[in-house]
Amino acid sequence: MNTSVITNPIHQRWVLFSIAFAAFMTPLDTYIVNISLPTMAADFNVGISLVSRVVLVYLLILTSTILLFGKLGDRIGLIRVLISGFVVFTFGSLLCGLSRSLPQLIGARCIQALGGAMLYAITPGIIPRYLPPTMRGAAFGILTTSAALGVSLGAPLGGLITAYLSWHWIFLINIPFGIMAILVIHKVFPPEPARVERRERFRFDIMGVALNFFGLCTLLYALNMGQEHGWTSPLITGCFTAAAIFLTSFILWETRCRDPLLALGLFRNRYFTTANLANLLAFMFMAGNGFLLPFYLIHAQGLRTDQAGLFMMLFSVTLMIIGPLAGRLSDRGSPRLFCIAGMASATLASLVFALVLGMTGLWLAAACIIWMGFSYGVFVSPNNSQVMSWADSHHQGIASGVLKMTANLGQAIGVCLFETVFSQCLPPGIPMTDAAGSFLALGSSVAFRNAYVMGSLVCASALIASLLARDRRQPSADAPESFAEFREGPT
Repeated sequence: MNTSVITNPIHQRWVLFSIAFAAFMTPLDTYIVNISLPTMAADFNVGISLVSRVVLVYLLILTSTILLFGKLGDRIGLIRVLISGFVVFTFGSLLCGLSRSLPQLIGARCIQALGGAMLYAITPGIIPRYLPPTMRGAAFGILTTSAALGVSLGAPLGGLITAYLSWHWIFLINIPFGIMAILVIHKVFPPEPARVERRERFRFDIMGVALNFFGLCTLLYALNMGQEHGWTSPLITGCFTAAAIFLTSFILWETRCRDPLLALGLFRNRYFTTANLANLLAFMFMAGNGFLLPFYLIHAQGLRTDQAGLFMMLFSVTLMIIGPLAGRLSDRGSPRLFCIAGMASATLASLVFALVLGMTGLWLAAACIIWMGFSYGVFVSPNNSQVMSWADSHHQGIASGVLKMTANLGQAIGVCLFETVFSQCLPPGIPMTDAAGSFLALGSSVAFRNAYVMGSLVCASALIASLLARDRRQPSADAPESFAEFREGPT
């Protein structure tokens, strides 16, 4: 029997507020930054390659530490990690807002991402631990809606703040809310005893964490800096080689570790693996599009930052509307068919968008963005259900961590890939701060077009992976609760 369940209705609502806010802030601070990147690039007088690191370091730290903090919550207590997450996230936000140079901002984003990873990994586990079974379905629904709301409001909120205040305030607004969340958690959650004896804490898979982190770091650095240093330069080839060594060592270590960070046995099921691969590829395009689109809207189309933010909201709002509906329908039918339809639609939408990029007016572009949002709304929830159906009840938590890590890794690679293709195709000598007309005239429309053609190939690869995956019908008492939980993750 779970003696930690909170029975006070008022405290239950505050618990919901705490986890909903955590689920809201993590995706918000991913998407709120994208719309401000052109302004940051101009402020720091740097190009797209350098300013992309503001996004990349956040995704990298988030991706490489999700499994770490999920297991740490089981070891030292969920609430300790949750409070620590809010403290670190709030402190990192303060440092971001006070940054006066790009290196300072990147360093502060690393700290902020550590806090975000704690929140991202822990929030789903709070619900079954502290809320009664009769509230869990609704609680997971609130968690899902909060995450989707963070995605939806990120671009417009960032655009408005940057346009009328400055980009520093997109970070500083987190501080009062973070402090309030910490006070609420101290007030409403019961005291949490240590989960394990002191001697057992040292069995944690630190080696696995280090190998995974350095492998991802060297891989993403090579992808991001390959054009600048040359793809065959000793530095870049050395980074690719180091990434291969680190990641291979990570896999070998996890097969022998007594308490592994990642349960590699899940990947022996090829349908679990292919569904996760489709998830990774889909989020590569989603993040790459979210990174590159502000530059197109602001520099190529001449929109103000706040206008561009509202324009980008078309994607996330459409996704938020279609996603829950597609999830419910796929539960009655075949998730695989929804995944196939979603990625086939996204492939075509990206191709059409590439064709209309150089045309005057934004109506065609707006239609394509809505089309992309619809496509991803059809794909995301059914894909999550499909992935989780292949994990038994004893591995739901691990499978959830894999699903979240896969989505975030896809986002990090997607930003690198879109930035690399765009920069590679851009004629030499074009600054990222040119006015709209000259920006297109100088040939950047070709670079944008090539990036989205490449994006269509990524979506087509996700389509192939979805075709190779299969559905599994495995009714169980906790299936609806589990599926609701995992739909929250990749948003």
